[in-house]
Amino acid sequence: DVYKRQVHGDFLESSPAMLSMTCLEIRKSVGPGFSTKTVKVMLELRTDMDLDERKDAYQASKDVLNTYDESESERTVSYTHLTLPTIYSVQISVVAVSLKKKKEIT
Repeated sequence: DVYKRQVHGDFLESSPAMLSMTCLEIRKSVGPGFSTKTVKVMLELRTDMDLDERKDAYQASKDVLNTYDESESERTVSYTHLTLPTIYSVQISVVAVSLKKKKEIT
C-alpha cells in the first residue's frame, strides 16, 4: 500500500512536462502492470490539467512507454536453446559387438 501511494503520488505530483518521464520511471520499477491504460485512467485524476494537456501528456507517455517496451524486447534472451532440467530420465542401451572378417580359403 505504501508503494502504491508513492507511485500515485509521483504521478499526480509530476509536472505535465515531466509526466512521460515519470511514467517511464514507474514502468521500470513496477513493470508492465503500469500500462498506457493505467496512464489514461490516472490522467483523469489530474484536475490541474485541461483536456488538451491531458491528451498531450497521454500521447507523450504512450510514446515513451512503447519505445521502452521495444528496447526491452531487444534485450530479451530466449532460453529455448538451453537444456532445461527435467524430471524424465532417459535410458540408452549399449551393446558391444565384435566383428571379425572371415578368411577365404582358396
